[in-house]
Amino acid sequence: MRTIRTDFVVVGTGAGGAAVAKELALRGKKVLILERGGFAKKIGTLRTAVMEIYDRCALRTSKEGMIVYRGLMVGGTTVVSCGNGVRVLEAELKDKGICLDREFEETEKELRIAPLPSRLIGPGSKLIMDAGNRLGLEMEVMPKYIDPEKCDSCGRCILGCSRGAKWSSARFVEIARRNGAELLTGTDVKSVVVHNGKAVGLVAENDNEKIKVFADKVIISAGGIGTPVILQKSGLTEAGNRLFTDVFNVTYGI
Repeated sequence: MRTIRTDFVVVGTGAGGAAVAKELALRGKKVLILERGGFAKKIGTLRTAVMEIYDRCALRTSKEGMIVYRGLMVGGTTVVSCGNGVRVLEAELKDKGICLDREFEETEKELRIAPLPSRLIGPGSKLIMDAGNRLGLEMEVMPKYIDPEKCDSCGRCILGCSRGAKWSSARFVEIARRNGAELLTGTDVKSVVVHNGKAVGLVAENDNEKIKVFADKVIISAGGIGTPVILQKSGLTEAGNRLFTDVFNVTYGI
């Protein structure tokens, strides 16, 4: 068994884990990042998305039979997201005394979130907006974390962006690495090591090699599906029992 010691260990390279790792590394902390997936060979193709990015080839289902899309690679599901950067739950959070205005503004500035220019909005989307507005639905252009100078409006965001127009948290991982963070890909975290009621490290596997990591701080950011599994295996048996996700249907028309 290999043993690693670090100041901070971060599990997951999605939006949460990558952001934390980046900020810690910029502050000169010793950071180890663990990612279950790897680097995709050719971003933007259907084969790569299915075989190298999506969990279980995009066929993972819930017990109810719904497909659950999850990206397992450096950058996580941000790699195959549609780049939507709309604020959510502002009123609900403020009702509970939580104001995130400063955080929203910081994120929007850092990711350059803004509506796409009209030239990049397809005729179908324009028709839907027009119809919605005539019905009184107040349709607006979705704010995106997409560089309009690089985007060609190909519509293949869910395969990953081959042009590098869409932000993904893989960029934050690269910033963290340039500032001294270490990244281990292909690493499956099994459980958190707890001593006297405090998380002191974790146990993982990498290429059939067992790894034990000791850290001052353990940050589990393996997504809404992965994080509860790790916590359950670490003794927090109630983790994930109130998991909620938005469900959606995709409707196509001609």
